[in-house]
Amino acid sequence: MSRLFSVDLGGSSVRVGHGTISGGLDKVSSQMVGRHGDGCDHELVEPRQVLDFVASAIDGFGVEGTAAGFSFPGLLDAEGRVEKAPNLSPEWQGLEIAGELSNRTGLPVAVGNDARVAALGEFAFGGLVDAQRRSCTTMVYIGLGTGVGGGVVVNGELLTGPGVGGSARFGAAGEIGHVVIDPEGEPCLCGGRGCVETVAGGAALVGAARQLRDLGAAPHLSRLLEERDDPDSGFGVELIARAARAGDHALVELLDRAASALGILAANLMHILAPDFIVLGGGISALEERLVSPMWRIVRERVHMVPLDALTIATSALEDRAGLLGGLVLAGTATVNTENIES
Repeated sequence: MSRLFSVDLGGSSVRVGHGTISGGLDKVSSQMVGRHGDGCDHELVEPRQVLDFVASAIDGFGVEGTAAGFSFPGLLDAEGRVEKAPNLSPEWQGLEIAGELSNRTGLPVAVGNDARVAALGEFAFGGLVDAQRRSCTTMVYIGLGTGVGGGVVVNGELLTGPGVGGSARFGAAGEIGHVVIDPEGEPCLCGGRGCVETVAGGAALVGAARQLRDLGAAPHLSRLLEERDDPDSGFGVELIARAARAGDHALVELLDRAASALGILAANLMHILAPDFIVLGGGISALEERLVSPMWRIVRERVHMVPLDALTIATSALEDRAGLLGGLVLAGTATVNTENIES
């Protein structure tokens, strides 16, 4: 079985792994990434730094591979150049990632949107048993990380849509994090307003929690941060959840709003796609107890035209590995494409 490399770039870190489609991941290396002005010297900011790290990690594994799959948090145009990446430094704009990484590694590289790639990983490696996978008509993956992404698998195939610039390979279908749930809501980095991501994305939750802390409305969160050597280190959704469980009512309301937004999104998805499975993945999907039950309640309240007896809503068993595992699947397509060209 061919050994493949996988790259998962997020809004706050980049991870590189290797493995096989049949066996999964064997080893992973990671590094923090950031934006200009974040003030963190240990973070990679420039695309060149990120790609150099990826190439170094691949070389450092000391194994021979045939291709690499790159999970990217944004949209790509028909030539594979970065079209939009609101959660990354603006220097990524216009970069042709596959060519840049291929030049550094000598490997064929396939690039895809991170949530769509994670959907591939979830369908291939996730909690669906083989019988469910064979009978699954539609699976929707909701990626909860720095932002909110999505991917839709229909009859075992990733739904890509017509694509950005006319290329189905880089299709934009599945941008469910930018479904509008509040037309008068907060501005979104995508240029819209009131998107799901502005309420349920990790960056939005952390930003709102910081404001509540500064206003003195989250005393338990302040205490938890004061106990750390670096108060901003590890300031994420899990810490917010701990403070909420400890009694910060303002944070309970914050997480409840996020769950409600995801519930409304799930209800909309039921009316449009009637999926068999809605899977929550990514870094903040660990808040299962605060997400799944409220989502079900809202779906039952709002969905009356579509049967719900076949629906399963669950958090991913892959935790934060769906993107890396999907990258292996994506790398397999790069190998196939190369073999087709050479033949």
